[in-house]
Amino acid sequence: MRQILSIVSVVVAAVLALTAMPASASAQQAAAAAGPIPFTQHVLGNGLTLLVHEDRKAPIVAVNVWYHVGSKNEPEGRTGFAHLFEHLMFNGSEHVDTDYFEVLEPLGATDLNGTTNQDRTNYFQNVPTSALDLALWMESDRMGHLLGAIDQAKLDEQRGVVQNEKRQGENQPYGKVWTEIYHSSYPAGHPYRHTVIGSMEDLDAASLEDVQEWFRTYYGPQNAVLVVAGDVDAATAIEKVEAYFGDIPPGPPIARHTAWVAPRSGEHRHYMQDRVPHARVYLVWNVPEWKAAEYTDLDLAAGVLSQGKNSRLYRRLVYEDQIATNASAYVSGREIGSQFVITATVQPDTDLATVEAALREEMNRFLADGPSDEELERVKTLERASFLRGIERIGGFGGKSDRLAQGAVYAGDPTFYLTQNERIESATADRVRETARDWLSDGVFVLEVHPFPELVAAETGADRSSMPAVGAPPVPKFPEVQRATLSNGLEVVLAERNDLPLVRMQLLVDAGFAADPGSRPGLASMTAAMLDEGTERLDALEIAERLDLLGASIGSGANLDLNTVSLSALKENLEPSLELFVDVTRNPAFPQSDFDRLRKQRLSRIEQEEAQPMGMAMRVLPPLLYGSGHAYSQPLTGSGTVASVEAMTREDLQRFHDSWYAPNNATLVVAGDVSLGELTGMLEETFASWERSEVPTKRVTSAQTASGARVYILDKPGAPQSMIMAAQLIPPTANPDEIAFETMNTVLGGAFISRINMNLREDKHWSYGAFSFAWDAAGQRPFVVLAQVQTDRTAESLTEIRNEITGIRGPRPVTDEEIAWAVDNLALSLPGNWETIGAVGGSLSEIVRFGLPDDHFETYAGEIRNVTPEQASAVARSFLDPERMVWVVVGDRSEIEASIRELDFGPVEVLEPEAQEPKPVALLD
Repeated sequence: MRQILSIVSVVVAAVLALTAMPASASAQQAAAAAGPIPFTQHVLGNGLTLLVHEDRKAPIVAVNVWYHVGSKNEPEGRTGFAHLFEHLMFNGSEHVDTDYFEVLEPLGATDLNGTTNQDRTNYFQNVPTSALDLALWMESDRMGHLLGAIDQAKLDEQRGVVQNEKRQGENQPYGKVWTEIYHSSYPAGHPYRHTVIGSMEDLDAASLEDVQEWFRTYYGPQNAVLVVAGDVDAATAIEKVEAYFGDIPPGPPIARHTAWVAPRSGEHRHYMQDRVPHARVYLVWNVPEWKAAEYTDLDLAAGVLSQGKNSRLYRRLVYEDQIATNASAYVSGREIGSQFVITATVQPDTDLATVEAALREEMNRFLADGPSDEELERVKTLERASFLRGIERIGGFGGKSDRLAQGAVYAGDPTFYLTQNERIESATADRVRETARDWLSDGVFVLEVHPFPELVAAETGADRSSMPAVGAPPVPKFPEVQRATLSNGLEVVLAERNDLPLVRMQLLVDAGFAADPGSRPGLASMTAAMLDEGTERLDALEIAERLDLLGASIGSGANLDLNTVSLSALKENLEPSLELFVDVTRNPAFPQSDFDRLRKQRLSRIEQEEAQPMGMAMRVLPPLLYGSGHAYSQPLTGSGTVASVEAMTREDLQRFHDSWYAPNNATLVVAGDVSLGELTGMLEETFASWERSEVPTKRVTSAQTASGARVYILDKPGAPQSMIMAAQLIPPTANPDEIAFETMNTVLGGAFISRINMNLREDKHWSYGAFSFAWDAAGQRPFVVLAQVQTDRTAESLTEIRNEITGIRGPRPVTDEEIAWAVDNLALSLPGNWETIGAVGGSLSEIVRFGLPDDHFETYAGEIRNVTPEQASAVARSFLDPERMVWVVVGDRSEIEASIRELDFGPVEVLEPEAQEPKPVALLD
């Protein structure tokens, strides 16, 4: 029999009509009329049904597995189990004991997910053609090799995740409705009587033995349909699937319901309260299953009632009578029985009974007269359009692979969509009316959902005539800063804190984006990203495993001035964690395969940046401020350019690392439960072989500020908002007026109640939020005002921002009241900033990066309180000049350009797409 089944592979040149048969018999196939999803069906010897559709329009392949099991298969007392098991399937298998997403997402997988409903559980992903083998290997590993990877810890973890998902859903308005509907509209013992997510009690009761039995029963290959669709031919797909899935043993025989509609008689009503803003009514009938001919007629009836603004329910309740905010009708199609649902949300000034009466009037009129020919034709056209738009995609809901799998699982026929399309096309107004009369004239379940009333608290309480007095503010206490220098020249700065046995350290390497060679912008951040991808003795997975065993984490990054490597470790495991940290820092291998993977991700990231308003502006702003050739003139994201990343090699990363990562060019910042003596002893040993070396010199020169204001427009057609970025260069972070500047900026745009935000958001209502800030840097840095505003108020918003900057420089100087709240905002929030050792380490890094005194944070609050309104306004005049601002506006050019030019701020230039990518600049290598 195995040999017979293995050769059942018939290419469907058009589309076939398949007769459903048991997995133990050969599939008899007959040619059918041509359809839009040609495929090949192949049944493996173990019963797995494979459907292959070839679509070469993009170099991707959809891998979609449907298991014929859902919540209706759950025994009493185990509700929610199918969905819980779906979560467990992503937690690793016997040969890949890691999260499924961690393997496939870095390879460019999209539409990667899994879902569970009453009747099936599916797992799907679109992957680059080059990753098809890996995707099939992963899917086959969890189909055939899962049990050994599931333990009590994973079960408990995912149980908690699912329970929180349940809480999240039920916390939404009307979130408990379907629990009531299912329980009340189906009889006891019916498999649809509970929700897919189940009950808290049943989820708590799920055991490891239950998990194993569920897998053995329902996750065999004979109970699954695998669809492979996209950039692959049938012969190749069959060969691969046989190789990866062919040796998986079949599961046991399964008994299942084929139909249980459970029609009702009479009327059953239910009343519930929920924390909802408006009342809502649901009318529900139990109707035939998804594959029944009646289902299609009822779906068309629902479309006539509620699809589009010309539908009966919308026109009557929402548009004409205006008694409901929405009204809809639909069929919730399921394998053994469906439900026809009508619902409407009541307008606040209307009672629910009025809305329900209108619904019933429209329903009765439909049952009496049926749809008109014009109404039916409109809905048919909408159905066809929806179908065609769905199958433009190979994967995802409604895509080609989904359509084939749905028909194969629910109807035993991958081409069942053709049957349904033909039923739609042949439907007449009389047929739709008669079907509706048969199923919707009796047996309605009505659920009324009413807002939970406001309840009354005690009549008396605290004296609220005035706010309680606030006591003396706590004195901010920053740990003592201790310093040491290792024998190899590495400087060590420590803030010791012993409340928890945790240690955090960060190596600050004096490099950053400013160290990127002119032809390789993005090199610093790419080098940082590759550090934990493998060392000379450990690969990335081994590093990750050791970190997990140690309870430690290592991270790396880069900014304008620094490359960083950080370690968070448990005190008891500090020494081995430090050894791993040193290995990652000193001995990165930059594996070619991992470099290729990260380079693809980086190019994708750049594409994303160039599609997002914020990313677009951050990429073009630096060269507009600093000019070509400056060390800071590359994109502020640090990601580089497409040209630089494509040209980048792993040898470039190695050279960058060898040139800049040296003990005499770095400082190790440490915070946590370790003394300076302990620390230096371990460091001398672990860093002993790290020798001094000659380091290149960065050239962060002084940039010439613009002689006048300039405006740049980046066109984003159809954008509903414009993103405004107004910027100019100001002195470095380490400057004698910095505290006065911070105070002034808090008033201008650095807090919610600042002038700019209160103007554009609270007063004008043109923006969700508008703020100003300085981008910290060792050299001249950008001061930026950032606002996303509605398109039709773009020019006015530019004017308001300039007026606010002009005003704080003199016409509207900082007031005593403003200085008071700004000082309190900065000073009183200081103690809360150091709750964690990570925050302490961050402040310590600021001291090192900007050469601040060791007691900077001890004296900070006092210095802030000495700032006067006059000093704040003076620093505004010194730092800010609206006549020298660079304005970058990302928005719909056709809507904003004319009004911006009328402002006459200065020259206006539209940056065309090819000009929006900053050119590589010539920097010191």
